[in-house]
Amino acid sequence: MLQPISLTGQNFLSYETLSIDFRKGLTRIEGINYDKNGADANQTGKSSIFCLFCWTVFGQTLRKIQAGEVVNNRKSEHGESREALGEFNFKSNKSDYLIRRSRKTGKHSTTQVSVFENGVDITLSEKPQEQIDRLLGVDFKTFQILGVFSQYSNLKFISMTNREQKDVIESVIKFDRFDEYRQRCKDKLKLLYEKITNEQGSLSTTRSEKQRLENELEHINEKVDGSDAAKKLKKYVKELHQLELDHAIINTQLEENAAVESKWGRKRREIEAQMLSVTKRIQKIEKLHDTCPTCEQNIDNKIKAKILKDCSVELRYLGLKQVEYHDKEKKYYSTGEVLQTQLDEHEEKIAELKPKISALEERNKWIEDADKRKEYIEGEIKQCQQSEQISIQEIEKLKYKAKHYDFLEKAWSPDGIESLLFDTLLPFLNERGNHYLKKLSDGRLSLAFATLKQNKSGSFKDSFNVQIEVFEGGKSYGACSGSEEKFGDIAVQLALRDLCKAVGRDVPPILFLDEVFDSIDDTGCARLLPFLCEEVPGSMFLISHKPALKQNSDHVLRVTKKKGISKVKYE
Repeated sequence: MLQPISLTGQNFLSYETLSIDFRKGLTRIEGINYDKNGADANQTGKSSIFCLFCWTVFGQTLRKIQAGEVVNNRKSEHGESREALGEFNFKSNKSDYLIRRSRKTGKHSTTQVSVFENGVDITLSEKPQEQIDRLLGVDFKTFQILGVFSQYSNLKFISMTNREQKDVIESVIKFDRFDEYRQRCKDKLKLLYEKITNEQGSLSTTRSEKQRLENELEHINEKVDGSDAAKKLKKYVKELHQLELDHAIINTQLEENAAVESKWGRKRREIEAQMLSVTKRIQKIEKLHDTCPTCEQNIDNKIKAKILKDCSVELRYLGLKQVEYHDKEKKYYSTGEVLQTQLDEHEEKIAELKPKISALEERNKWIEDADKRKEYIEGEIKQCQQSEQISIQEIEKLKYKAKHYDFLEKAWSPDGIESLLFDTLLPFLNERGNHYLKKLSDGRLSLAFATLKQNKSGSFKDSFNVQIEVFEGGKSYGACSGSEEKFGDIAVQLALRDLCKAVGRDVPPILFLDEVFDSIDDTGCARLLPFLCEEVPGSMFLISHKPALKQNSDHVLRVTKKKGISKVKYE
């Protein structure tokens, strides 16, 4: 709970120094302007006290004074430029806090802000005002609605636009959190949609690659499936193997046959040599005369006849053998010719098969390479299919998440939970507003918060609005008298303070009343001021020219102005 302690200032507007305490109860602020012979209480600097508080705490003033204009432009005794300084002391959660704001004169001067907790500087360098708003639980606009009834404030809730009224309600119950949540959902949605787009791009690339691989596989299959190279190669290799085996067998048979043929030829030649020798012997014997030419002895013709007979027998025997051997030799020679013909035929077939086999082997190598390529492509297609399935599942997951975040984004939008809460808040605001307005107007006024507004055609449209009804008069805010308008404004602002409490927010126990009673008659003032003192605990500061209000204050703070310098003093 925030407990204001004190407000001090230096060189702020018409003040050189200023110090006030936040005393419980009603503090009436009176003014005497000695620069106007003390006869006029105006322009003494009374409202500047409220401006100092708002400037010190929020960096803004109720009269929308520019930042450089808050500095008292009088030179110091030594001719140095002055520095406006404001300090607000308060307690919260058992800690002592000090907010300090200062600004020097000069075109390029900037406002300096510091926040202290128990004497330690805790200022956030980047966003000190947001830090202050969090500490106080209220920003400037909300404070103007909840803590200020001023002639300078144009924040009259009832006369605000539909959007402005909703902004005030949002500020009171911190609907800005909904904007934060909604923005988080939007950021998450943006990220999810980016991921979906990327995943869809990846899926498209995967599908294109899969299609390319399937086309290549189809092309290879057409070539491979239409080729019987493997079958032909297998057949030709088998034939070649058989031919080479038969060739080896025939060549062996040919060699064996040649050896046998050679053997019988050799024997035939040996026989023929023997026959030639016998024939020569016979011829030699036949040429012999009766006497031996060597020893010159007589030759016995019987012996000669016997020798010739033996030679003839031997020659006939040898002739038979020669015919036998010659027939055998001729037989093996014929067999050799047949074998040689077979061998030549096999060599010719082998010579024909080898180029075919070589061509088929080259073709078959391409087919083997194609089979390897097919195996690789089929593996790649399988990976593509897996990647495709993963991408599809991931896209579905992302879309499912996006659907939920889209739902949440709409839920946090003004048309979602916020709209539902507005409808829920209406009975509370109506009850509290009418509770206060009944007391203030003695039952002559009532108000109604609504989220629908009726058009001239009789139809309704979404529009947050507040209507004031005067039982003896009209139903619009514009139809009310000045005092009735004030009653309506005050009832609404008090209802908003109650709403703030109801949603668990601290309401600053400060209320600035700046000439809000001047348009209210004495009877109304007599009813309003005690009512405010009863309904608003804490520190109230009242500026009013109404004599009737002088008797109802707990404290008096007198402001005097002399030679352009304002001073304050408690009486």
